[in-house]
Amino acid sequence: MTTSPTTRKGRATRDRIVDAACDLVFERGVAGLNLDEVREATDTSKSQLYHYFKDKSDLIKAVVDRQAERVLDVHRPELAELDESSRLRLSDVFAEWEGMIAHALQRMVDSGELATTADAKQLSIAMMASLQGGFLLSKTSRSVRPLEVALDAAFDYVKAVASP
Repeated sequence: MTTSPTTRKGRATRDRIVDAACDLVFERGVAGLNLDEVREATDTSKSQLYHYFKDKSDLIKAVVDRQAERVLDVHRPELAELDESSRLRLSDVFAEWEGMIAHALQRMVDSGELATTADAKQLSIAMMASLQGGFLLSKTSRSVRPLEVALDAAFDYVKAVASP
């Protein structure tokens, strides 16, 4: 970053630029980030943009930092961060949930719905990872789309081991 804002107004301007860039990166990807569109979305001048960021790469670094902050903010209040006994209890809950999924998948293997080579334990881990990862991404982006994509991928994995 070229200049760290020292005033409340400066911090607000920089934050507005970073937030708009985050939205544009989410919509179009990093390659689709256009500085003129960032300026338009934030009603800032070219000189303001370059006052806070030396170039597009510098702004992208700020976007990455902002997204990291958002993800960490979501996780800070979780039980796993409070104490070791809470973390262990949460781990037990996830293990029980995963076990229930594995048991259901194993029944599908036993009934012939899934191939006998299907690993129910591995499938259950993939389903849990998809569910939790998709939920986290949906929560941070405020869109259900990441959860839909993650669950579709998990179900596609299950379909891939379905009996013909």
